[in-house]
Amino acid sequence: MDGVDATLIYLGGSSQSLSLSVLNNSAVVIRGNVVTRPVQYFMHILSVSRVESLSAVVFQGNKMQGGLYVFLSRSSFHIYYDSWLQLSGNLCRESPLYAFGFFYREVNLRDSTVSVSGNQFISIRVTPTALWIPSVPRDFINGAIVAACNSVSGSEEANYVIPSEYNVAVLTCSDPCALAASCFPAYTTTASSDGCA
Repeated sequence: MDGVDATLIYLGGSSQSLSLSVLNNSAVVIRGNVVTRPVQYFMHILSVSRVESLSAVVFQGNKMQGGLYVFLSRSSFHIYYDSWLQLSGNLCRESPLYAFGFFYREVNLRDSTVSVSGNQFISIRVTPTALWIPSVPRDFINGAIVAACNSVSGSEEANYVIPSEYNVAVLTCSDPCALAASCFPAYTTTASSDGCA
């Protein structure tokens, strides 16, 4: 599927149902897709999402041409109990108009992490926004958001719009362990060999 009005992955729902539920040592992985034309949204999540109990959502290694948003969540996103949301290692040959990852409602975290790392943007206009969360969390216990080495045209760092309540850590590309420190543990088994354990 391609075209300027297209959405590649649409997860619907209602006020009584979840759009995305990943529970009990499970994972959803969107990986290695190539989109040859601009689309409005790569992934559009309409209703509430829940990732819980040693689980993960991984959006990794995809290549795209741009659009409005790449990863869009319109409702609250709950990530609980040693779980992860990881948006990493993606290539935007044309930067998204508004943001790479946009969460219209709050992201609630308990002992869990959101990581946006190692994404590459090619932009000739303005510095793109890698992560935009306008709302403060309603439920936040020992959570973190890690933004690491999201580069623009191979040099400068992308922008972030995230309230300070999220315990945000921005790591630069000059730190050799930045990407290893920002990844879901199941994807970092080689970190120790790089001296980043």
